[in-house]
Order: sequence, then C-alpha cells, then structure tokens
Amino acid sequence: MTSGGPPGNEDDALGIVEAGEAIGIPTATLLLQGVAMTLAQPRGVARETRRLAGDTLRILAGRSDRAPGKGDRRFADPAWAQNPAFRRLCQEYLSLCESAGNLVDDLDGGERSWQDVTPSTSSFYVTMMTMT
Repeated sequence: MTSGGPPGNEDDALGIVEAGEAIGIPTATLLLQGVAMTLAQPRGVARETRRLAGDTLRILAGRSDRAPGKGDRRFADPAWAQNPAFRRLCQEYLSLCESAGNLVDDLDGGERSWQDVTPSTSSFYVTMMTMT
C-alpha cells in the first residue's frame, strides 16, 4: 500500500497487518469522541437499537437468514454454518457490525473529519478490533 490511505478491502488490511506495517489505529480519545458524537445523535442510536433488537430476536429464534458474504474467510470453517450456536453467534456479530457501520455513516463532522471514515474504513476498524 503506497498511497498512505486506508486499505481498500479486507485483504489489503490483512496484508498490512501481516507485513507488520504501521496502521492508523484510533486513539482512546478519538474513540471516545466518536462515541460521544454518536450518542449526541439519539435518532440514529434509537433506530439502530430497534434494528439490532429485532435482528437479535430473529437470530435467537432461528429465523434470521443473515449470512457472511461469499469469500469471508473468517467464517470459512463449516462449524459456523452447521453448529446452531456458532451460526447464531456469526449472525449476531454481522448484525452488530452493520449497526456500528450505520452509526459511523450517520456521524456529522466535528473536530475530526468523519467524511474520511468511509464504509470500508469503518469495516476495517471493526474487523481489526474483533480479529483473533
């Protein structure tokens, strides 16, 4: 990655991490500012809370059709599809990631230029925080 910008996709992000290159991990202050900005927009938080609660109920009842995208290597092991508990965990994770991405998309500017946080960037940060 020579442009110095955020990675374009998950493969680029994983390549950066595996190569040991420095990446722009947000500081605790920046994360707290983002949380404060998000909570200052109660409509978005309420909307995502309702959506996530509905998704969670469908997932727990086994009625959700949420599935990882094709080629998502994180869920390549057959246990994620065959084991009901793992399948529900995967579905809840995907739903939570969608909510986090939606909340980032809703952010209005501020001291930090949130226009620079693209869906791929927010996805990158969520992926990096949850990698095992």
